[in-house]
Amino acid sequence: MTLRAENEKVALSIDPQSLLYVKSDANYVEVFYLNNQKIKKELIRIQLKSIEEQIPQTNFFRCHKRYLVNLKHIIKVKGNARNLVLVLDYCNEEIPVSRSKSEKLQELIQSI
Repeated sequence: MTLRAENEKVALSIDPQSLLYVKSDANYVEVFYLNNQKIKKELIRIQLKSIEEQIPQTNFFRCHKRYLVNLKHIIKVKGNARNLVLVLDYCNEEIPVSRSKSEKLQELIQSI
């Protein structure tokens, strides 16, 4: 999979399975992925919505307005219906889940 920046230049070429999650910050995203069993981070000038359009929809889910996660890397869902967070493989950061997305997320996790 090839992720392209806002200017259409290739920003990152990775295997979709190695992508852990993407975190948005205004017009930039931080892409967190595995490389030789270590987490790498790449900063790309692009909006999260554009990244969402570039990746395969089958294994990825936008769980929050700032986060897009790879469903295959979720190892634990913590919290209650008001405050869910995700724990991912290799990752120390807990990923928040919007209340409006929690039901859909649980459906997707059960279908994997």
